[in-house]
Amino acid sequence: MSSSTGTALKRETRPAEATEVFTLNGIQLEQNAVDSFRLANPEQARQAFAQSVALGLSSEPRILSCRYLYDDRGSALFDQITEQPEYYPTRTEAAILAKHATEIQRITGTSNLVEFGSGTSTKTRHLLDAWVQSAAPSYVAIDICPR
Repeated sequence: MSSSTGTALKRETRPAEATEVFTLNGIQLEQNAVDSFRLANPEQARQAFAQSVALGLSSEPRILSCRYLYDDRGSALFDQITEQPEYYPTRTEAAILAKHATEIQRITGTSNLVEFGSGTSTKTRHLLDAWVQSAAPSYVAIDICPR
C-alpha cells in the first residue's frame, strides 16, 4: 500500500483490490478501477444515509435523494424506459447532440467535459466523438449509476 498526503487529503492505493482510498476530514471515500466512489467505512455510509433521509424528510417540501432509489436493477430498468417510443427526451437530446456536437466543440474549444447525471453516458458519445477530432478530451461522468 502506498500513500501520499496533501493538505488535508490522504490518498492510499490498494493494488490487490484495484481501489484507492481518499480521506478528507476523517471521511473515507473508496474509488474502484472504473472511477466509482463510495464511502469506505460502512458506519459512515449508514450515518450519511440516515442524516440525508432525516434532513430530507424534515424539510418542506419533503425530499429524498434519488441516489437511494436506484440500484443496479433500477438503473437497468430506467435505461429500458428511455428506449420506449413514449419516452422522447433521451432520443430528442441525443438527436440535438448528434446534430450540434461539432459546433459545441468549436465554441467551447479544448475544455473539460463534465456531465452530471450521465447515467450510461450514451448521449455523450456524440460530444466525445467531436472532441477527439480536435483534441484529447478530458471527460468526467458523475452519476449514481456505476456502469
